[in-house]
Amino acid sequence: MPARFLTVVFLISLAPIACPQESASASLDEEVRRALARLQAIPDPSKIRVNPEDYLGPRVAADVDQQLAFIEARLREGKTPGSERFPAGRLFCHTFFGCALVNACMIEPGNEERGRKAAGTIKWLIETMEADKEIQASFAPSEERTPPRGIIYEGNLNLLRAGLLFLERDPAVEHRFREDSARLAALYNDSPTFNLETWKGAVWPVDNLSAILSLTLCDALCGTDYGKVGEKWIAWQKAHLHADTGLMYEGIDAKTETPAGRPRGCALSWSLAFLAGIDPAFAGEQYAAYRKKMGVSVFGLAGFREFPPGDKGTADADSGPVHQGAGMAATGFGVAAARVLGDRSRFRDGLIIGEIAGNPRVKDGEKSYLGGNFLLLDTLYVWAKTHGKWKREQDAK
Repeated sequence: MPARFLTVVFLISLAPIACPQESASASLDEEVRRALARLQAIPDPSKIRVNPEDYLGPRVAADVDQQLAFIEARLREGKTPGSERFPAGRLFCHTFFGCALVNACMIEPGNEERGRKAAGTIKWLIETMEADKEIQASFAPSEERTPPRGIIYEGNLNLLRAGLLFLERDPAVEHRFREDSARLAALYNDSPTFNLETWKGAVWPVDNLSAILSLTLCDALCGTDYGKVGEKWIAWQKAHLHADTGLMYEGIDAKTETPAGRPRGCALSWSLAFLAGIDPAFAGEQYAAYRKKMGVSVFGLAGFREFPPGDKGTADADSGPVHQGAGMAATGFGVAAARVLGDRSRFRDGLIIGEIAGNPRVKDGEKSYLGGNFLLLDTLYVWAKTHGKWKREQDAK
C-alpha cells in the first residue's frame, strides 16, 4: 500500500549518521542497522529528557517553528530532497507541511499573525501542487480508477483546503472545497465498501482517511451533511473487524469487496491518527485494543507490533524492519496517533526515538534531521509532533 512511502521515511529517521554525505551514500538497510545499534548503545533510552508537555500547548514549541522554517525554505526553493524515492513523496512534502501549519495555529488559536502567515503559505502550497509537473505526473488522471487521480491526491488536497478555511474564509477556496467535497461524497456513497481506489484495483482504507476527514470537516465549515460518509465507512469497518484482535484489516479485496490481509501496525497507527477527528469514540476503542493486542517494548520504549501476536508475518516495504516483533513504521506513525488520542507515555517515547535516532541539527534558526537530506522525514515528523483535531476558535473555547 502507499503507506510504504511513509514507512521508509520513518525508517530513515531511525538512521543515525556521522555526516550527511555518509547517509546519502548508505543503503536503507545500512541506515536501519545503524539506528538499531545506536538505540541499543543507550543503557536506558527511557531516561532521555523529553517533555511531551512542550508539544501540547498552549504555545508552539520552539523547535517546531525551527522545523517549519527549514521545510518552508526548501519548498520555496523547489527542493524536496529524497522524495524522488516515492511516487507520493513530493505531494506529501507539500500537504503535510500545510497540515502542520494548521496544527500550529490550532495550538495557538489567538495568534492572528501566525494564522495570517500560515493561510498565505497554504494558498501558495495549493497553487504549487496544482502546477508542479512532478506531482501532476505522479497523479495523472485515469479513467481506470475512481477517483481519476486516486484518493491520495484527491483526499490530501481537499484536506489541505479544509485546513485553509479554518484559518481564512476565502470565497474562491470555499467554492472549490464545496464542489470537491460534494463530488467525493457522491463517489463514496456509490462504493459498496465506502472506500475509493489508490491505484487501479487497489483499495486501502488508510489511504481514504484524509478524504473522509475532509468531508467531516466540511460539515463543521460549511454546514453540509457529508459526515455520514464517515459513519458509513466506520459501520463497514465495525462489521468486518479481525476476529482475533478486534482490529481493522489493512486492505480490501476490490473484486470480492471483503477485508484483505490482516491488521497491520503500519496501517493502524496511521489510520487512528485520522480517525480521531472523524469518530473519537471508535478511534479510542481501536487504539485501546491496539495497545492491548499489539503494544510492545522497543529498547525499553513503548512501541507497536507490525503483526498480531502469533502471526509470523514477514517484514516488507510497508512495515520496514521488524525487530523483536516491533514494527518500525507502526511505532513511528504511532507518534501522531498517541498525541491526538492522549497517550502521553507513548507520545513521549516516540519523541525520544526521534530525537536519539534522527540526529537533529539546528543551523540559522532551522532544525532538520539526517542533515536535511530527506525532506519528507522532516515534514511528517513535525506533523506528527503537532497533530490534533482542527476546530474553529469559537468552537475550541
